[in-house]
Amino acid sequence: MKQNTPQTPKLAYRIPETSRIIALSRSSIYRLIDAKELTLIKVGARASAITRDSLIHYAEARSIPLPASF
Repeated sequence: MKQNTPQTPKLAYRIPETSRIIALSRSSIYRLIDAKELTLIKVGARASAITRDSLIHYAEARSIPLPASF
């Protein structure tokens, strides 16, 4: 039987997820990375992700509502 346990938040989000969360295009996400407004980390040999903390900071600074499940 499956128990209902609180889900642990992710520590990082891939580019497509980040794009959906803050409603910006992929290219806009990369511009924010270049401007050091979002922090990009390596999560594998060929994979990168945006840190949760930088995403929260960016959204709060611009009054962007984050999903309740975030």
